Amino acid sequence: PSYKVDATYGVDFDGGRGHALLSGEFVGTQGIYDYDPSWNKSGFFKVINPAYKAGAGLPYYLIEPGIGAGEVAPGGLVLNSVTTGGASSNLLRGTYFGVNGAVNQLAFGTTTGQWMIGGDTAVTQSNYEGTSSLAAGETRENLFGRVGYYLTPETEVWAEASVTRYKGRSYYMQPPQVGGITIKADNAFLPQSIRNYMAANNLASINMGSTDEGFPESGSLDGREAQRFSAGADGTLSVLSTDWKWDLTGQIGITDTREQETPVWNTNYLNQAADSVFVTPQNVGTSGLSIGSIACRSTLTAPGNGCVPISRIGVNGGLQDSLMGAGSFQKGLNYVLGTPYRNQRLNEQDYSFNVSGNPIDDWAGPISVAFGGEWRLESINGFVPSTPAGSITDYTNGWLFGNYLVNHGHYSVGEGYVETVVPVMQGMDVNGAFRYAAYSTSGGVNTWKLGSNYAPIDDIKFRVTYSHDIRAPNLNDLFATGTRRTNTVSIYNTSYTFIQNQRGSQLVGTDLKPESANSLGAGVVLTPSFIPGLAASVDYYNITISGAIGTLSAQNVADQCYLENLPSACAFVQGDGGVATAGTLTNPGHVPAVGPNLTYINLAPINYAKQKAEGIDFDITYNVPMDALSGLVGPIPGDLVFNALATNYMRNYLNDGINPPTDSAGANTADTPNWAYRISATYHTDPWTFFIMGRGVSAGVYNNNYITCTSGCPDYTVANPTTNLNSIPGAFYVDTSLTYSFEVGDAGFDVFLAVKNLFDTNPPLVGSGPDANNTPAYPETNRDLYDYLGRVFRMGIRLNM
Repeated sequence: PSYKVDATYGVDFDGGRGHALLSGEFVGTQGIYDYDPSWNKSGFFKVINPAYKAGAGLPYYLIEPGIGAGEVAPGGLVLNSVTTGGASSNLLRGTYFGVNGAVNQLAFGTTTGQWMIGGDTAVTQSNYEGTSSLAAGETRENLFGRVGYYLTPETEVWAEASVTRYKGRSYYMQPPQVGGITIKADNAFLPQSIRNYMAANNLASINMGSTDEGFPESGSLDGREAQRFSAGADGTLSVLSTDWKWDLTGQIGITDTREQETPVWNTNYLNQAADSVFVTPQNVGTSGLSIGSIACRSTLTAPGNGCVPISRIGVNGGLQDSLMGAGSFQKGLNYVLGTPYRNQRLNEQDYSFNVSGNPIDDWAGPISVAFGGEWRLESINGFVPSTPAGSITDYTNGWLFGNYLVNHGHYSVGEGYVETVVPVMQGMDVNGAFRYAAYSTSGGVNTWKLGSNYAPIDDIKFRVTYSHDIRAPNLNDLFATGTRRTNTVSIYNTSYTFIQNQRGSQLVGTDLKPESANSLGAGVVLTPSFIPGLAASVDYYNITISGAIGTLSAQNVADQCYLENLPSACAFVQGDGGVATAGTLTNPGHVPAVGPNLTYINLAPINYAKQKAEGIDFDITYNVPMDALSGLVGPIPGDLVFNALATNYMRNYLNDGINPPTDSAGANTADTPNWAYRISATYHTDPWTFFIMGRGVSAGVYNNNYITCTSGCPDYTVANPTTNLNSIPGAFYVDTSLTYSFEVGDAGFDVFLAVKNLFDTNPPLVGSGPDANNTPAYPETNRDLYDYLGRVFRMGIRLNM
């Protein structure tokens, strides 16, 4: 459910010289949490083929249903064990723990990294699949006011103010831990049968993965308040027989944000709390604890450290409440959970002036000129509670998600520009613009534009523009201190868990420059007089970006370091022994590699080598001449309008200077399908308005570089991976609305009902993976391209008086 209420009121005063306006809006949306639709239950993912070997002729990737998590279970899944001598063992592998710590045996499918094909995926994903929010719960409140007053008939002074507040809640997933949960043989919460088995087989510990049923889902509670205050003046004046329009504006913006996690665990506290044992005469020491009670092992050597035991065995704490008393598992949760947060303030000051006029007449008409300048200051600062390392109230380190740090920095920019439109003959003009911008962080840059419009007859108009544009790095690109999160990457068929750090360029020492683009746009507009009511346009665009600002993915960095042996990529990878060595995990025989202890992958924006976009936009509108139709078939009341929009994405090329170049045009894993289109019809006859629209995208591929094969495949390369499937269906949706208009006195009312995705069409399945431990929690489709919410109704009323 969603709710929206808005109102606007305006009034004149002082005989019409002044005008005041006030508007407000409230929007509330109830979140869609833990909704797992039927189309999301097929286990449709992309994994590394467990049977792949160089020279075997098999595809490297498999994209198919029946795949699921293979290294987790809601109450813990044993992945391997360690003997008292320190050797790794497969004893107890596949044991998983259920309600009250019940011991079960998982039927494994074929394992590949963190995944398995077939097997008991209904067990491993039972509290994990689809736990990412389909829609966030949100509230928005907006208030805007403006007062303007004409000092003279040519000069107005004005002031504006606005306040916008936002609060949102969404959930990433039920947090998985893919391996790394160590349970020692004397853990108090192990079922007795497992404890006996470990003792009989000289096992010192087990290693588990878990989706931690009973722990809260991880998510965010974000809020912000943006205040904007602006004042200025505008008017006209005559200089040298030319009327000039001018305006002066000053603006101050203040945005306060709060980024907060929903309850999430502190890793250090969780590890200490989970390592709990029975207090015995042999280990009681000077702790003063009762023999036979359960305590954290750390408390036995550091009495009074405050540690509260918690069980990682079984769903909802397994046997903990029965062993320690009702509510003991919740007490453990209260100890290990916290809500890390960060408060930040973004400030903006902006001052500008603009002047425009037609000072010169040439043989074809007046020459228009505009010029102006602007100065802007952007800054960011904030606050994060920080206490000595190890404290659970230190929100900068040690949390599964969050680990907030303060972003701090500023930059300023001064700009000046000039523009002109010059008529060269009847029906044709040439236009141009030049702007210089000086950034305090990245220096001075020029941008410019040249264009022309030509209408040889009233029925047709040609237009062309060529421009050089830039985007300078913003506050986040430059100064983001980032947050840490746990993630996984897959190398061959082995998964590695690590801490992902993402930071701004200023903090990692990279020299980030403005990205620049050369853009060509050319088109034609048709308004044929022999087809009254028809207007059509076709526009071609070609954009080349140099030094595009972007960030490589963690999986990409790992592949480039360990598979492609690139030292430049390994500089972003750290293990316990320092920076990774290129090729450390290279394993041509495809035996699961042990490799180094992969601890961190550091990500930061870089200037890509080149990015290109090319396509064609189509727009056709036809106002059906009802009078002409009425003459043919009899009176037809009302108005009928058809509209069609379409975009043909011809190229979306990316060369980051590290990976092989790719073109994602037609790749439906991105948001650039070959074709995106919408066709609509609106019929209005008092008091009714009917609207219907069909929208869709064409079928596409996963990656234009993939080679599709099931046998006889070439060996894997980063440039051209092989896969058993490289096609994604298109989609078509129908939306409609009905509006009824009426009047009561001087008030006009519109009552409307709108339906999006009228036929409740399910989205095509799109397999994600093989990296990222949160993949099974997200819908098995492309949410940027396909409608994944199903049929949505909206109804309301508008009042104008």
